[in-house]
Amino acid sequence: FRPATDGPYWVRVTDQCSEVEQTMQVHCDMSTCGGGWSLVWKHSYMEVLPLTQQMYYFSDTFRSCQDLTAGWCNVDRKGRFNAEEMMIAAYHNNHLVYAYRGRYNRNIDHEWSGGILLDPKVCVDHCKHHVGVPPAPSDHAAGDIQLLGIAFDKRTPSNYRYNCDTIAGRLDNPGECRWHDCNLPSSISSNERGTQMTLAIYVR
Repeated sequence: FRPATDGPYWVRVTDQCSEVEQTMQVHCDMSTCGGGWSLVWKHSYMEVLPLTQQMYYFSDTFRSCQDLTAGWCNVDRKGRFNAEEMMIAAYHNNHLVYAYRGRYNRNIDHEWSGGILLDPKVCVDHCKHHVGVPPAPSDHAAGDIQLLGIAFDKRTPSNYRYNCDTIAGRLDNPGECRWHDCNLPSSISSNERGTQMTLAIYVR
């Protein structure tokens, strides 16, 4: 038989309050780190402006996550997937650059700390710098935590105030820092920094 391919799938989820089973169509990664990953959040940063609080991965706003095209999406109440693991993956023009998995963080439905990978493990990392360093939430020293829930860094995963690999500044005044920690190799892009980036969160 043919192996499963990446793309949209119908998955079953269970509402935690009513215990009613529902079906939902989401993009699934069937090839990275054993496959079986359901997309629950993505953001393409400088291509998706203006930034809003509805874009936080812990937001209660639902926006369908059926593909990896540039944009943003969010599946609210991620606990419905009864997941045990989560994965953070970064793409350049749909080319996977890095992916790290960890235990499912139950705070992901409630606050920015839910974006922290617990016991992280590398799946793939093609960065030129900081290889083996997992992505982590960051507000890039904005001082008012506005970007915690959208922005990530890939240099100091235990310090959520410094460094930046996605977007900097404030919700109303974002700044460029895509791939600034990672630096893309020439085999993926002629530009090491400041070029197309989509970050995604999966669960399984």
